[in-house]
Amino acid sequence: MTAFVFFTFCLILLGLGTSIPILVPISIVLAGFFQGIINTLLTTIAMEIPGLERNVASSSYSFVRFFGGALAPFIAGKIGEIFDENYSFYFAAIIVLLSLGFIVYHRQYFVTEEGNQK
Repeated sequence: MTAFVFFTFCLILLGLGTSIPILVPISIVLAGFFQGIINTLLTTIAMEIPGLERNVASSSYSFVRFFGGALAPFIAGKIGEIFDENYSFYFAAIIVLLSLGFIVYHRQYFVTEEGNQK
């Protein structure tokens, strides 16, 4: 869960980077590191949901992931138009924190095989 917090921090730095340009490349590199960790965690969670076939879990996860990827540029552009370009990053940071809260709240459904072995 620490990766979510650091990823959120990177998004906030990207928002600040609109006025402090050196923060942009630093934040992008760091965000990429944490995004890789988050991707692995979310894939593991999606693939090991009890009572759900692996192919259904995989296709559902892929749909949500790629649908979000398709909508993100449009939504970020609209947020940038209405408010300012840095608010897109702040909005993304809020969404990441909300998703972290959702995962923590529903953690009883996300039991992996490794968790059962302990």
